[in-house]
Amino acid sequence: MDIKDWFQETVKSESINAIARKAGINQVTLNRQVNEDRLSAETIAAIARAYKKSVLDALVIQGLLKEADLVSFVRSVEVQKLTDEELVAEIMRRLKECPTAETAFDEPFRDVR
Repeated sequence: MDIKDWFQETVKSESINAIARKAGINQVTLNRQVNEDRLSAETIAAIARAYKKSVLDALVIQGLLKEADLVSFVRSVEVQKLTDEELVAEIMRRLKECPTAETAFDEPFRDVR
């Protein structure tokens, strides 16, 4: 899917005037951008918000963001929001999935030199 497909799928058959009004965009600006097949990031974001679509997905489709950018950001935000208890539970879940988990963590670490 490209941004042109995203735009059509998002706004369906609404007129440029109706889209501009709903998204809070100047109608002349939107008309020019649509005719030139060059929607700005601001326009994309305004339309996505107005039509309750993901702004980030739209910016990825436009090529302004990469999915890896989003994954990295989301992971850092998610980890920061975890409580200590949730963080420890996640670490334990991962340790239990480890093939050597039965014996690897059942005694203190030895001094390795």
